[in-house]
Amino acid sequence: MQSRQHSTATLRRDFAYLLPGPVFALASFTSLITLFSLSVGTFIIWVGAALLPITLRLATWFADRSRGRVRAWGLEVPEEEVPPRQPGFGGLLRELRRPGAWRDLVFELLVTMPLRFTTGLLAFCWPLVAVGGLTYWVWSWSLPEGGGSMAELFGLVFPDAQLAAWFDGNLFDIVINLVLGLAFLATLPAVLHGLAWFDAHVTRFVLGRVDWSWLLGGIAGVTLLAVTWPVLAAIYGVHAALAGALALATAGAVVLAVRLPVTSTIVAAIGLLATALASAPAPGLPWPVPATGIVAGVLVIAIVGLRRPWYLAVLTWVVLSGASLAGALIGTGGGTGGALANFTTFASIAAGVAVLAMVARTLRSNRGEIEQVRALTAQEQRKRAELEERNRIAQELHDVVAHSLSVTSVQATTAKYRLPNLVPEVVDEFDTIADSSRRALGEMRGLLRLLRGDGDAELAPQPTLAELHHLIESSRASGAEVEYIDGLGDAAAREIPATVALAAFRIVQESISNALRHSHGARIHVELRRASDALEVEVVNGSPDESRPVQPSPGAGLGLAGLRGRTEALGGTFAAGSERGNGFAVRARLPID
Repeated sequence: MQSRQHSTATLRRDFAYLLPGPVFALASFTSLITLFSLSVGTFIIWVGAALLPITLRLATWFADRSRGRVRAWGLEVPEEEVPPRQPGFGGLLRELRRPGAWRDLVFELLVTMPLRFTTGLLAFCWPLVAVGGLTYWVWSWSLPEGGGSMAELFGLVFPDAQLAAWFDGNLFDIVINLVLGLAFLATLPAVLHGLAWFDAHVTRFVLGRVDWSWLLGGIAGVTLLAVTWPVLAAIYGVHAALAGALALATAGAVVLAVRLPVTSTIVAAIGLLATALASAPAPGLPWPVPATGIVAGVLVIAIVGLRRPWYLAVLTWVVLSGASLAGALIGTGGGTGGALANFTTFASIAAGVAVLAMVARTLRSNRGEIEQVRALTAQEQRKRAELEERNRIAQELHDVVAHSLSVTSVQATTAKYRLPNLVPEVVDEFDTIADSSRRALGEMRGLLRLLRGDGDAELAPQPTLAELHHLIESSRASGAEVEYIDGLGDAAAREIPATVALAAFRIVQESISNALRHSHGARIHVELRRASDALEVEVVNGSPDESRPVQPSPGAGLGLAGLRGRTEALGGTFAAGSERGNGFAVRARLPID
């Protein structure tokens, strides 16, 4: 049951896709061919210059309808990116530089009519033949007498068959039409789906991301083949088989020029020379290069000039001109005025096309470089805007944190004057807090100057491993129980590179800060070890002291990520995670060599 429903849905979808095709094709072809003809005919008076972009936009609109029909059928087709139209006449003319618009125009003018009328009419006639054959016995009486029958046709094909001995002609017609109707009805779903599949895939191939030069080259090649063959055979008197081979070589050279310029040049030269020899002499006709040969040679030179470096276009022009000249000299035994005039005409036209193609390629290349520079400039402007925003945030962060640090420093400094009878240990604690606040405030101001690019930023030496003792003592002064094992010694510490020493200092500093924030009262173990080719840093803290509950200080979660990035930048390894007993450990290995 589900299979039958699926077949019915597929049949309806194929019908809905195929039957409107000829209507859409006729509407697009008639409107576009009218506008395109008017555009080309009036381009010299600038009316066509304004009408042609409108024609291209309309072609894209019709092509979008074709893409939408293909998507509705079930096949994905890439969207055509149409930039918004710029104001003014210049913005209108920019439409002429969009390759997708020309591809849409070629598709709607040259592909849709034969494609859609073929598939649409077959989709319309196939079920009619099926219905007509199945109901022939009902309406056959209305046919005029003597109009012929299937029996007579069968007798012409098989004269030895004795149909009259089997049954009369009317019964034979009914049986044959019934068989044909059943055959057309049985094959209707497959035929319709095949037609829809072919139509949709051709549409997707042409309107997708296919290289437009392949499309234009293929169309030009087919057109040249269809024109050159009868021209050589009927007008120039070349044998039909030889004319077909020469026409195929001429048309094939145009298609090959898209990707194989050297091969295309050789094939075109052989075709021109062979055409001249096969059609010589040709009095009263363009010779040694027929009109179709001139078109083919010009197209080959134009394609090579637009897609390849200039020297290949010049080489193609030289080879093809030389082939036509050789044909004129060999075919006439020294050349005649008409042959040399024909050669001059071909060489002049080809030279002009080569120059125009090379100029167009240069302009397109320059435009591409300009667009690339514009893109890089826009990217740099975005980066600059981001940096300015970061600097603004840094300024706001400085204003917020600096105020708090300043208040903390002032309160800690004046505490011994404002609060009488403080014991010396408490006074020392306040002095330590004030000193730490002033240091942090100075470092923040220095970082802010660096972010803002101030030239007068204070320069201070980076901390080294020798200052770890001060960091440990400062942490112990705040009440933390810190065990420090220095496995290096002063001599070994001095041999550690500055970048490694700074990374080790920051790892210990951030790890102790995390332990003080999240595990208040926990015992902290700090150890530095020298391996054969690396410095190993280990900071482990135990579980927090439950007898002294303190609200954990929230953090941004960026400290460990920064340490990991700093370590990996030096080629080392970094690990941080929970330990047994609700503790936490940070371990890093920093290469020295």
